[in-house]
Amino acid sequence: MKTTIETHTLSILKDNENLSFSNEPDLYTHLKNNLVNFIDLSDGVNPAVKKLVRIPQLKDKGYDDNQRIIYGVIKSGLYDKIYDIADIRDKNYNLTTKKSNAVMKPFFYFLKIPRNHNKALLVLERVENDGIYTLFSSILKVFLQKTFIQGKYEIKKESIITNQYLKELNEGAYKSLSMKISSLPKDIADKYFSQELETEDFSIELKIKFKNAWNEQRKIKKLINSKSLIVSSDMNEVFENAEKSLITTFGHSKKTRTYHLNKENKTMIRPYYEIDVEENNEGFSEYESILEEIKSFINNNEEFKIFD
Repeated sequence: MKTTIETHTLSILKDNENLSFSNEPDLYTHLKNNLVNFIDLSDGVNPAVKKLVRIPQLKDKGYDDNQRIIYGVIKSGLYDKIYDIADIRDKNYNLTTKKSNAVMKPFFYFLKIPRNHNKALLVLERVENDGIYTLFSSILKVFLQKTFIQGKYEIKKESIITNQYLKELNEGAYKSLSMKISSLPKDIADKYFSQELETEDFSIELKIKFKNAWNEQRKIKKLINSKSLIVSSDMNEVFENAEKSLITTFGHSKKTRTYHLNKENKTMIRPYYEIDVEENNEGFSEYESILEEIKSFINNNEEFKIFD
C-alpha cells in the first residue's frame, strides 16, 4: 500500500534564540527517555485543536542512539463531532458516535536530532489527508516548557523539498498560472487605479486557466519559462513583481500541486511524498515497514545529508 509523509527541518527557539543540540543537557537523550511517558501520562485532550491523543503500546524501544532518531506512533482523532457509522454489508447505520468520541488514526513520527546542529529532521505520516504537525509541535512545546531547561519555547519548521519533487512538478501538466500582488508601488497604482484608493486597500490577482493543458504543454511551458506569455507592457508593469504560482499535475498523475515560481516563495511549497509500505491487519502502515521506508527515503535523497 501507499502512504504519504511530509518532511521538515525543525528549529527550537528558547527565549527567542536557536537551541543548539550540542549543549548539555542533551535534548535527544531527554526526549528519548521522557517524551512518550509525558504524552502517555497526560489526559490526552488537546482543546486547541479538539483532538484526543493516545500512545499505542509498541514492543520496539522507539529510538536509535547511533543515528540519534526517535520514532513511534501517535494515535489521534477529532472529537466534538457526531458520526453515523455504517457497515458495507448493511444499508442501516450500525452506530452513532457521541461528541465525546473520537475516531482514532495512527500517525507515524520520526525525529532525528544531530548532535552538532541546531536543526532537527522531522518526518510525519499523513493518514487520509490528515496530518499531525500542529498537534506534534504543540505537544513538543509543552513538553519542553514543563520538563526541560526553564524558558519560553517556540517551534519553527521549513518544508524540505527534494530535487526529484521539483522535477516531477515541472514534468506535470500546467493547469493554470496565478499572479498575485498584495500592494502596488504608488506611482503604478496612481497610473492605473483611482487615487481615492490607497495601494494597501486592495490586492490584485490574475489567473490564467489552460483549457488544453495536456495537448498544449510544450507551448505553455515555453511561454511561461520565456516570460513571454503576457505581451502587454501595461500588464507587465502591473504584474512585474507579482507572486507567481502554477497549478500543475504531479508527475503523470491527476493530482495537482501548487508550484511557486518566485525564488523567495519556494518555502511556500508543501510537498507530500508517497512511499510504499506494507499494510497491517487494521489497514494502516505496518510499523517496521514504514520505519525502514522512511530511512531509505532519507538515504536516497541528498537534501537530507545535512542531518548526518
